[in-house]
Amino acid sequence: TGQPLTPPVTITYSWTTLREGVDYTITYEDNVEEGEATITVTGKGVYYGTKYEWFWIRKRQISNCDITWPADQDYTGKPLTPAVVVKYHGQTLKKGRDYTVTYEDNVEGGYADVIVEGIGLYTGSEKGDFYIDEVSMTWDCTVYDIPDQYFAGKYLTPKVTVTWGGEKLREGVDYTLRYE
Repeated sequence: TGQPLTPPVTITYSWTTLREGVDYTITYEDNVEEGEATITVTGKGVYYGTKYEWFWIRKRQISNCDITWPADQDYTGKPLTPAVVVKYHGQTLKKGRDYTVTYEDNVEGGYADVIVEGIGLYTGSEKGDFYIDEVSMTWDCTVYDIPDQYFAGKYLTPKVTVTWGGEKLREGVDYTLRYE
């Protein structure tokens, strides 16, 4: 939690439950970070002596979190990094404090991988994916009309303008062109 953990302690003597502050005091050590924490119980009044107990603080497993993976995305030609939502018992975790996200194969069409890795109070990793829908040149792109060409005794290669979503595409990068 990042806060001191103070699990409840019940002290009994001969079937009598003792009272904290009256019959004994409790102190905790190393009870914030992952690892072994110490509880020290010291007798008070007619009770004397000191008793030590230990408990473990473990990081939370990211695999025990609810992860909402990204929905399918449209191809943009640029790396896609859609948001991932990670919750632990209904509480939304903070990216950069509780977990990191890395993406693989997230430019071209097909499946892209998303890796969520626990940091801070969380540990472990989980892998999900999302699908990148490829652009259909037939349906999604606009090819502007090519003006009529006049035979000049050589092979003609008129300039072609292709756009997608209002953005001009680059020949050889975004598409290939073949004259027949």
